[in-house]
Amino acid sequence: MENVKLTSENYFQFNEYENMPVLSHSLLKHGMPMNGGSQYRMQAAWEKLIGDEESPSKKLGSLLHKYVEDPGQFIFQPEWDSISPKIQAIAEKLHRHASTQLGPVSDDPQTYADMFELLCSEDGWGQSWKPETRYNKFREVAMPLWLFMQELPGKIPLHGKDLESIQHMIKSIEEHGALRPILEDVTNCEFFAREFPIFFIHNKKFPCKVLLDIIEVNHTTGTVEITDLKTTAYPVMNFIHRHTYAWIDGRVQEVPFTGAYVKYNYFTQEHFYKIAVKAWLKEKGYDPDSYSITMNFAVIETGEPYEYADIYPSNEWGMAAGKEISGALSCASDWFEVKKYWKF
Repeated sequence: MENVKLTSENYFQFNEYENMPVLSHSLLKHGMPMNGGSQYRMQAAWEKLIGDEESPSKKLGSLLHKYVEDPGQFIFQPEWDSISPKIQAIAEKLHRHASTQLGPVSDDPQTYADMFELLCSEDGWGQSWKPETRYNKFREVAMPLWLFMQELPGKIPLHGKDLESIQHMIKSIEEHGALRPILEDVTNCEFFAREFPIFFIHNKKFPCKVLLDIIEVNHTTGTVEITDLKTTAYPVMNFIHRHTYAWIDGRVQEVPFTGAYVKYNYFTQEHFYKIAVKAWLKEKGYDPDSYSITMNFAVIETGEPYEYADIYPSNEWGMAAGKEISGALSCASDWFEVKKYWKF
């Protein structure tokens, strides 16, 4: 374990330890009874044959995490409605060709006139015009796209609507003091970190990993708080549960049903993160049983009115979460036995 160098940068690529699969919560979900889990589904997920469904809200949440981490890695991508698909295709193919040539890509597409003419011929664009006219018309329409592609390498393109949503969510974070650790360092605790990776061996045989959005530790008071940023397309007050009405036994009755906290296995994520923090505390020489570990879900809506809420779920969820984690570990055990992964 001392030789393992798990970092926030290599977290998603760090999938093996001594030729054994490393269990993340995302992988464990495919072994949980509530999800119809099995050792075969876990192996398929590990081999990236199946994955989690990514809703627009989750995709925006991923962009928000990256934006908070480093806004400079993004580039605004305009809408190219005024540029025909055929011209867009020619520009993209021409830029790919230019990128393979020696030296930096020229700001003037005419530098690659021979390839430009070949692409126009292949795509049947502007063939009735003279070469000079064809190029001038291309340049007039496609130059903004060409210059955008010049700036794109190493950047993440961000569309206007997504950028607007992220800016609104950032504003909510800035206005809500309890969420400010997402943007600023916390100084009134003994240990603070963002994007904090933990590698640990669970039950002396399962290599595991987690990546905490935020962790705040006070050894003096024996408290640990984990903060996890979540985005939702639904009202934040419905994060844990919602309700509807139904006609039951001759009268209208309120019927509760669960929200994103259960639907997306966030209650098991909370439990698994707490297991990881206890393992980390023990490794550092502290008694994890003497600490109070809480988890705050900082939930922000991805649309108007961009409402936020700090949600501290009841500890009552821990028993159900523990049952699901145990079921997933049982599937992992079967998987490891069949593949002869055991090292511990």
